[in-house]
Amino acid sequence: MYNTNMTQEEIKQETTLLRDNILSIMKKMIEQKAGKFGDNLPAYDISFEAAYNLLIKPDYNLVISGEVNRGKSTLINAIIGRDILPTYDKETTSQVFKIINSKVESFFIVFDNGDTQTITKEELKHFGSQVEASNSINNDLGNRRIAYIQVNTPIEFLPEGVTIVDTPGIGSTYKQHSEITKGFMQYADSIIYLCSAKKPLEMTDISFIKDNVLSLHHVPSIMFVMSKVDEADSEDALKEQIKRSETLIKENFEDNIVINKTIFPVSSILLIKSSNATNDWKHLYYDNSCFGKIKEEIQLSIIRTRGLEWSINGFNECVRYYNKVSNSLSQHIDLFDKTVNAQNATFKSVEANRAKFMSDMGPLKSKKILDDIANLLNAIKPHMRKECSLNGNIYQNYIDKIKSELRSDMSQEDINEYANQLQENVISDITDKWNELCKVANDQVSTLLQEYSHECSRYADDSYTISNTNIDLKIDISPSNREYIQGIRSQYLNAMFVCNAATLLGSLVFGPVGPVIWVIANIGPILYGAIFGRKEAKEKAFIKVQKDIEDYLRKIIHGAENQLFEVSVFDGKYQSTVDAFVKSMYQFSESMIKETYKKCEEELIENEKKVKEIISGIDPSKKTVLVNLLTIWKEFGKNLQSNSETLNKLNQIMFA
Repeated sequence: MYNTNMTQEEIKQETTLLRDNILSIMKKMIEQKAGKFGDNLPAYDISFEAAYNLLIKPDYNLVISGEVNRGKSTLINAIIGRDILPTYDKETTSQVFKIINSKVESFFIVFDNGDTQTITKEELKHFGSQVEASNSINNDLGNRRIAYIQVNTPIEFLPEGVTIVDTPGIGSTYKQHSEITKGFMQYADSIIYLCSAKKPLEMTDISFIKDNVLSLHHVPSIMFVMSKVDEADSEDALKEQIKRSETLIKENFEDNIVINKTIFPVSSILLIKSSNATNDWKHLYYDNSCFGKIKEEIQLSIIRTRGLEWSINGFNECVRYYNKVSNSLSQHIDLFDKTVNAQNATFKSVEANRAKFMSDMGPLKSKKILDDIANLLNAIKPHMRKECSLNGNIYQNYIDKIKSELRSDMSQEDINEYANQLQENVISDITDKWNELCKVANDQVSTLLQEYSHECSRYADDSYTISNTNIDLKIDISPSNREYIQGIRSQYLNAMFVCNAATLLGSLVFGPVGPVIWVIANIGPILYGAIFGRKEAKEKAFIKVQKDIEDYLRKIIHGAENQLFEVSVFDGKYQSTVDAFVKSMYQFSESMIKETYKKCEEELIENEKKVKEIISGIDPSKKTVLVNLLTIWKEFGKNLQSNSETLNKLNQIMFA
């Protein structure tokens, strides 16, 4: 049994040391492969590379999410210690803000093409707040799309190495806000999900987490924070809201270890007061803000994820690569002392393994996988065609909504707003459906490519005889964390090719059927007469208004279909948005299969060549080189063994 009474600081120190040790071993392995005698070592694969990149990942993205008006930006300002992000009493944030702990304060916009533009603190409201948003913003930016707004500033209460990501509110009147938030969830290492004393957790929050967080390849850890506790009617009322919210979490996520079942209350007002106070008042405000427990939980989450989970992943990849290299070196060293017959038998075995690889994984296998991928991708077209037709669910749903929501007593301003919102909502729903289909296709394609890659890797591993230098030190982790690590690998593979559906559909936001004001200009005078005219005139005018709105809906649907299927993109390189996605995904899949096959074939040929050189006796001194390399590699094995005990101990403590 291990000591489970370790303090957080002791656990942090051990996991930090462990992470540094694993990273050091991986770096040395990479250096050996890139060094003078690296040609004598087999290559490491994409999983090893992904594990290494995780360990050197410089930042930890803490995403703040929740429904509108839950106090996300106010809490972040409190953590920063002063008012930086725009806040109002209604939905405010319209862009993603990344807040990075920095000694020097600066602000700039990062565009989706990688360009940046420096702005002032005062301009944060103009570019990042819905309240301040205006149609002139696109002109200010030269019609470039904002990826996020970066804020570099000193942060008093932020743990080192953490980047806070402020997202637009979920369930906003502006549906694109929810889309922006959903899109950024895939980059989260951890999520703080906000509710408030006045608006506790509801099933809409649970549904959002199930649909948009738990469905990710890489599921981040989630903790729930209840803000605006100062607004609670009483202490008893606050306790009741916390209890009710915690019950909802447990009922829906009882067995999910990445979700913290505790609600953490916080007073942003007291936290920001503590930043501006001195001496005893500072500590009093801070203690009563309850932020200390949240900060401690954030730090524990970082320790679990960056310190332990990523280290376990790196450790297991090190063991796998160690065994592959030690088997290869041992096989080649042993060949020098074998009889001629035994040497020839080894060569024939290696040769037969390569022939089998070429037969099993060559053109016929590649064609079958590509045919399967083509079928998956082409299935998108009829599905999307139907959604963008007058027979689709989206059109019918909005026809029903227009009939039920449009009322004869609505003012001209209400109708005006309704028409504006209609276009935004329809396009958002079409984009949702498009993204959903793309995600399903992307996941299925990714699975096929990974399966092919794993099959090829097995042939490379089988070409080396198992040696007595092997070590069996794989650290097991919980099923949820195995899925987490597998998700990271999938994400790493997918990151090699990004086809952002939202970007491809970007022009839809501005309306392919023309500006909304065109419809409103026709509706306005009719509605004016309807309001002040006779009853019969009102009824006729209202029917006309309803018909105009329905006609407008059909134009939006038709415009979306045209944008997806008819309008060429990327300077005519692709016939349409759908064509761009389908062809790009297919081309990427084709290149990945070719690259995977080529890499594995080269490794098999190289091993065959090495065996042949040894048998021919061209360079007897080669044995000394191989023995020296194996000696170095055995040291790596000893280092891995010395870290396995610590890994097992921390694994049991953190995930008991």
